[in-house]
Amino acid sequence: MVSSSAVEKGDSNAEYARGFKEGLEQHQDMLAELRRELESGLAQHQKDLDSARSIIRIFGILFTVVSVLFVGSVFFGFTFTQAARREITSAREEVRSAQEEVTKFTAYRQAVLSELHRYMRKAPVKYEGQFTAASLLPAERATMEELDHLTFLSNPLFRFRQPENQKEVELYSQILLQSARWYLAENQPAQALMRLEQLFAVNEAPVAKENRGLLAQAHSLKALAYFFLLAEERKERIIPRPDTKQNVQRYRRYFEESIGEAKKLDPNWSPTYVWEAMYQSISPEIPEGADPSEERRLRRAAQQRAIEIYRDSIRCSSSREPEPDYSSSALQNLCCCLKRMGDLDGNYDLLFQELRQLPSEHKLLEQHGQLSDKNAAALALWRRIMVDHIFFNKIAADVQTYSGAWLNVLAAC
Repeated sequence: MVSSSAVEKGDSNAEYARGFKEGLEQHQDMLAELRRELESGLAQHQKDLDSARSIIRIFGILFTVVSVLFVGSVFFGFTFTQAARREITSAREEVRSAQEEVTKFTAYRQAVLSELHRYMRKAPVKYEGQFTAASLLPAERATMEELDHLTFLSNPLFRFRQPENQKEVELYSQILLQSARWYLAENQPAQALMRLEQLFAVNEAPVAKENRGLLAQAHSLKALAYFFLLAEERKERIIPRPDTKQNVQRYRRYFEESIGEAKKLDPNWSPTYVWEAMYQSISPEIPEGADPSEERRLRRAAQQRAIEIYRDSIRCSSSREPEPDYSSSALQNLCCCLKRMGDLDGNYDLLFQELRQLPSEHKLLEQHGQLSDKNAAALALWRRIMVDHIFFNKIAADVQTYSGAWLNVLAAC
């Protein structure tokens, strides 16, 4: 049998054991908590350490980059300075070379302008015989060719730049006008037109002042060029061209526009009226399919219009001083019109009546004085008539009667 004291002692030991176990468990819990805190702190410390290492690494990289850039900038700055010095030296040499080129260019330009003035003095083409190729001597033709080459054909200073002042405008215009006259005298109207178009372009330059007299001459020559082109287009060809009709109408329109512009700019420029009369006489517009009687009527009316223009031009030359005087050409062409009228009906009375009224060579000499460049065409009126094929290539009447009438006229002059 167990005593109560023994029981109490046993209970006391059991209580103690439980308390010791609980204390031990609490101690273990505290150790576990302390371990967790240590591990957490250690992890945070490791994380902070890794961050610090990353930052140090970044700073190290940045330092390296900055150092490289600094060293590189010093190196490249030195290299750039050397390159810049070389570029400056090269630029100075180029500027010096350019200055030399400009000096040469200016000297070349001045030499060309001086040479052009010299050629202009050597090749004046002003008078009535200027459109006859036979009137140009070989030396004059060579001068005109040289003048054309120095300007329109091979000189970029002339053709591909605008003039700098009014003096250049006038010089270039006179040269182009001379060249156009020369090409018309050589029966090369297309080349003349190219020079005239350049002349109009020169006179549209900002520095150009309007020269109505010069522009009137240019438009008058332009009309003459289209008259020549019209005559060429109307020739019969073995192989006809499909665009002939359109070209004929186009040249007619251009001729009439140019004649009208020339009259408006300078009503006193006498060649304009000679070209207009030639156009009426030689190139009358005959409707296609017109019957022979209607065609004869239209051709006679065209000759009469031309004769009226010629007579008016001659009257003007006697009442005032036209520049230039084309009255002798008007007289010769008027007689050509009368010959064409005679060809229509075989009656040449009006022609010989006009021829008998012409001044004889003796009177021409009294009227115009001794031979000079200015009056050569007027003094040669009868010679020009006698070599004009219009009077002798086609006779619509009795040949002996026609020849006899000519002999009587020539005996009187």
